[in-house]
Amino acid sequence: MKNPYEVLGVPTNASIAEIKSAFRSLAKATHPDVNGGNPELTAKFRDVAEAYAVLSDPEKKNTWDKYYQDRVFQKTKFNSSSFYDSSVRATAVNIERYIHALYEEVRPYKEAAKKSVAVGMAWLIGGLVVTLGSYSSAVKNGGGTYVVAWGAIVFGGIQAVKSFYNYVRINNAVAEAEVKMWDALK
Repeated sequence: MKNPYEVLGVPTNASIAEIKSAFRSLAKATHPDVNGGNPELTAKFRDVAEAYAVLSDPEKKNTWDKYYQDRVFQKTKFNSSSFYDSSVRATAVNIERYIHALYEEVRPYKEAAKKSVAVGMAWLIGGLVVTLGSYSSAVKNGGGTYVVAWGAIVFGGIQAVKSFYNYVRINNAVAEAEVKMWDALK
C-alpha cells in the first residue's frame, strides 16, 4: 500500500477536516465517471479511496502510523505478527463488505437478464404453440396450409440464448472477482 498521507497530499498531523477536503477534491478530479474511465485516473482514484479509508478511520490510521514509524524510521521494535493479524482481519472484513456490495450492485442486472430470458422463452413457446395449433388444425381439416410463426420462434430463441449468456457472464465475472480478492489476501 502506498503512503496514504502522500497519496492525499496532507501532512501527518492533518485534521480529519483537512483529510476529508483533500479526499473530496482528489476524488472529484480522478473519479472514473468524470474522466471517461481513464485507466490511469481510475487507478489513482482507487489509491485515493484506499488512503481515505485508512486515514478517516482512527484505528486504521493509528495502525498505519505505528507501522510507518516502526518500519520506515525503525524508531521502535516492531511486532510484525500483531500488525499482520489485525491487518489481515481488517482486510478480510473489508473484502467481505466489498463482495456483498458487489453482489448487491449486480443484482439488478441479473434480474434484468432473468426477465429477458423469460420474455424470450415466452416468445419461443408462443411461436411454437401457434405453429403447432395451426398445423393441427390443417391436419384435422384434411390438409391445407398452416402458419409457421418463424419470427416469434427465432426472435424468442435468440433473445433467450443471449440473455442466458449475459446472466452467466455476470455470475462468472462476480465469482472471478471474489476469487481474486480472496487470493490477494493470501
